[in-house]
Amino acid sequence: MAAPTGTGKTFLARLLILNTIQDNENLKILYLVPSKALVYEVSKDLESAFSELSFTVMAVNPQLTSLDEEGNSELEKARILVITPEKADLLLRLSKDILGDVALVVVDEAHHIESGTRGVLLELYLWRLKKLLSKDTKYIFLSAVAPNVFDLTNWLGNNPKSLLFEERANRMNAGVFNIRGVGKNKIGQINYTNGISFDVIRENVQAGKGMRGLLVQLCEKLKVNGPVLTVAKGKKECERLAEEMVIWLKSVQKLNSLSAVELSSATFKRLDTRLEREMYSDIPLRKLVRNRIAYHHAGLPPRVRRALEDAIKKGLIDFVFATTTLAEGVNFPFSSVVVQSIALRQGPGEKEKVYVPITPRVFWNIAGRAGRPGFDKEGQVILFEPTLGLEKVNAVIGDYLKPNIKKINPVKSALSDSIIELKDKIDNKKISRQQISKIELDKDLPKTVKGSINLLRVGLVHAEAENLLEVPADIID
Repeated sequence: MAAPTGTGKTFLARLLILNTIQDNENLKILYLVPSKALVYEVSKDLESAFSELSFTVMAVNPQLTSLDEEGNSELEKARILVITPEKADLLLRLSKDILGDVALVVVDEAHHIESGTRGVLLELYLWRLKKLLSKDTKYIFLSAVAPNVFDLTNWLGNNPKSLLFEERANRMNAGVFNIRGVGKNKIGQINYTNGISFDVIRENVQAGKGMRGLLVQLCEKLKVNGPVLTVAKGKKECERLAEEMVIWLKSVQKLNSLSAVELSSATFKRLDTRLEREMYSDIPLRKLVRNRIAYHHAGLPPRVRRALEDAIKKGLIDFVFATTTLAEGVNFPFSSVVVQSIALRQGPGEKEKVYVPITPRVFWNIAGRAGRPGFDKEGQVILFEPTLGLEKVNAVIGDYLKPNIKKINPVKSALSDSIIELKDKIDNKKISRQQISKIELDKDLPKTVKGSINLLRVGLVHAEAENLLEVPADIID
């Protein structure tokens, strides 16, 4: 099923899980998610949804490297395993018997099959599962941004069926923020795709430190609709913007603080304690949170990130500055999403600056965080044009202004793309067959090529160990 965020995919998946467990007393459900953060999120949600029932939901620990007797027993007792493809692949090698009684495989955020190494691993893993599990096992693909979800079901299913649902639970407005006029006549304006223009900043345009000052001004204006998520272009930038937000709100006397009741809540205390103990006592985030502002990125310890996500969900935070890690699949109560840049720098610290684009698919998955079902009649995603960086990645802004799922490019196979790229380099004599036949690959081979070859080698070794193929060519199908 492909459908926009908030239309009920998760709810339907729960009904299917419940139905499967009722019909198959001793069989398991495997719930695949693309990130460790989602393992925590989904397992907690499923535990809550099925709290009145007697079966166990298990979040498979990211630290899993081997199975002792206790771990094996826990896996055997669990009816639902929530797991990333990387850990699921490891589990398949550690204990194939545990997955022998799987009746249902749910693949959440299924469009990740096109996401580089993660996509290749997911595809190889699903291929092995299809070979290993019963022909009666069901596979369910869920995505908010996969217009060709039928290609996935046709690829894997014996009796494929698919549904593409394009109506949103609430309206989504997309717009571009830019500056109109010069000097004292500058106005900050949002131009929406429905033809409406709105002068959102009418005075003190570009106060503060350059474009960061303008960006936080925009966030403050959008707060009238509800909490605001700003997707920043890096970890340091998240922290700088959060500090700039404080400066601006103080200057306009709009800096709010948590109430006494909120400060005494278990949610805040848990977050504050983890920040102090797992980071350091005077980390700026402790003070920021008290002013209803936060930054979120992969540099925060996992337990801190989870506590912060709980605080966001409970409505303790008004402004969040985050990298794309927060936006993938986790449900948060934002009314507006602001995107600082489409161009993300790859490999910071390298002599040559290389930028890659946030694809329209990732962009609309982020935009899906905007608009709270039950609270907002509409959500909005705003592209901050002054720092968007389209010229760095040769992107066209129009591709990011089409909120209909059918207008997003089809999902492709990362494995297929990597094989085609490898074949092309061999055919054009940029790489020789001798180079890719070595056990230790040449250092001067492109990283993408080395990654593809190594992943294929690992996939072949695992498949042969499990007697899933007679000749290596079988895997290319």
